[in-house]
Amino acid sequence: MEKGMNEMPVINNKSVNKFFNYLPELISLFVLLLSGIVYVYGIEHFLDILGNDESMYLYGGNSFPLNFPNSEYSPLYTLWYYFLNLLQPDTIRLYYLNYILMTVLPSLFIYIFLRINKAEMIISFFFSLIFLLSYSNFPTWPKVSHFALLSLLSGLIISSLLTDKKHKVLVFTICLLLTRSFQAFGQHYARNWVKWYNDPRDPYYNYIIILKEDFGNVNTITGAILKNPSAISRHVIENISNLPGEIKYMFLNYYPIGYPGKLSLLAAIMVLIISFIPSLRIRDKLNYKIILKPRI
Repeated sequence: MEKGMNEMPVINNKSVNKFFNYLPELISLFVLLLSGIVYVYGIEHFLDILGNDESMYLYGGNSFPLNFPNSEYSPLYTLWYYFLNLLQPDTIRLYYLNYILMTVLPSLFIYIFLRINKAEMIISFFFSLIFLLSYSNFPTWPKVSHFALLSLLSGLIISSLLTDKKHKVLVFTICLLLTRSFQAFGQHYARNWVKWYNDPRDPYYNYIIILKEDFGNVNTITGAILKNPSAISRHVIENISNLPGEIKYMFLNYYPIGYPGKLSLLAAIMVLIISFIPSLRIRDKLNYKIILKPRI
C-alpha cells in the first residue's frame, strides 16, 4: 500500500498530443479563412451581377435536371450550383455565395495540398495568402475555372494520401476528366486568336464563330486537336510565352483594390504572428502527461 502511494503512474495523453501537433495547421487554415471572409465581405455592394456564362451555369443548377449541359460544358459546375441552391434558394444571394466560395476555397485547398506534400508551413501559408489576394483570383470570371482548380486540387490531395500508384493515377484522371470544358478552351483560344489577327471582336462573346474558322464544327477539345493540331500547338506556345508576365501580374496585384484587401492582408499577418508562434512553443515544451492520484 505504501509503495502504491509513493509511486505515481504517468500516462501519455495521445489525443492531447495529437491536437497540439495539428494546432499550427488549424490556426493557419483559420487565419486563411478569416482573411478570405474579410476580403470578400460586402461584395454585393461593389460587385455587379454579370450575365452570360455564369448565369447559364446558375440557371442550369436552379432548373436541374431540365437544363443540364453536355459533358463538354462543365456539368459538374452546374451540379455544384444545384446543391448550393438547396442551401440558398434566392438567386441573387446564390450568385454571391458561389462567388465568395470560389474566391476563398482555392487558397485553403492550396495550403492543404502543399502541406500534405511536405512544403514548409510558412511557405505554404504565404503562397496561399498571396493567391487569395492576387489579381487572378477575385476578378476572374466566370468562376468555372476556379471550380476546375478546386476539383484538380481535390484530386491531387486525395491522390497524395494514397499509396498505390494505380489508384493515384485513377483518382487524378477522373478529376481531370470531370473538369474539362470546351467552352473555357474556346474562349481562351479566341482571346489569343484576336491578338494574333488584331481582330476587334470580343473573344468571350464570339468564340464559337472564331473556333469554326480554325476547327470547323467540332465541339470537343479532342476533336479540335485532331482537326487542326498546328493551331493547337500555336495556342499552347502562346500561353507558355505569356506565363512569366501572367505570374508577375497575378502576384503583384490584388483585388478589390483598397481597404478590404489591405485589411485582410494585415489581419492575416497579425493573427499569424500572435497565435502561430506561441502554439509552436507550447507544443514543444508541454509533456502532455496526466498524473493519476494514488489509490488508497
